[in-house]
Amino acid sequence: MSTSQVTEGYINSNIPGAEKPCKTWYKVIGNLDSRIHRPVVILHGGPGATHLYLRACADLATKYSIPVIFYDQIECGDSTLLPEKTGDATFWTIQLFMDELDNLLKFFGIQDESPASLVLWDEGQWDLRMKLPQDIQDILLKHKQEETTESEEYQNADLADMWAAVAKDSTVVMTTLYMVLMNFIQLDS
Repeated sequence: MSTSQVTEGYINSNIPGAEKPCKTWYKVIGNLDSRIHRPVVILHGGPGATHLYLRACADLATKYSIPVIFYDQIECGDSTLLPEKTGDATFWTIQLFMDELDNLLKFFGIQDESPASLVLWDEGQWDLRMKLPQDIQDILLKHKQEETTESEEYQNADLADMWAAVAKDSTVVMTTLYMVLMNFIQLDS
């Protein structure tokens, strides 16, 4: 296994309605300038989660020389936190996060690169999942089959870092839950 260049930094983000300067944190593993392969941008799930649970994707750089770009979306991890926007459903939109991704792609000069194949991603994530410790695989499979993925055991299966970040600031999580509840109430009435 080879070692790869690691670069961390911040990208200035003009977020309409944020009412303060915002920054998106990133980490690049590998060299974007002298690359053989297209870089992979690792987009974490949410709301409010960070890149931490996807760290195994760094193996793409160290094992296969594929540059990997991690980033934490606004309101996550080391990016700008906006707790004053809790509950503001007009602020937290899909377009906000799409604009942030576009800003990141332009910053790295890869906005014209083709996106990865979802089919290949699915195959790859299963390959990575099979490399987890057997006890973690067993927990994930058990709860998936039993449809008990909300259980504490499932949630704690190697995701402690991610949940710690959510616990640090839950603005996006709480706002998303609020929006889901409001949509549910509107559908119910």
